[in-house]
Amino acid sequence: GSGLLGLGVFLGIVYLALKNYKVAVQNYFRRGDVENELLANTYRTAFIANLLFFLFSSDPASKLFWMFLALSQISLKLSPKDTCCSFTMSIGPA
Repeated sequence: GSGLLGLGVFLGIVYLALKNYKVAVQNYFRRGDVENELLANTYRTAFIANLLFFLFSSDPASKLFWMFLALSQISLKLSPKDTCCSFTMSIGPA
């Protein structure tokens, strides 16, 4: 194994994926998009269930783990950004 360094990298990746899911759910919630909010929340729950499965399994090349990592980034990129505080400046008459 790779010891503590590998554990640190693994935990960092898991933390980043969970954070991506959390931000995506919050973005969907702020926009009122209930369907996509529930979908992102379901992805996060399935990711956590997959991690719990890893406690009892030793399959290091699980395709589900990599799929859920990719879905965390996709969910974050597809979620609408918070636009409540952004503004555009126009010059001239409206």
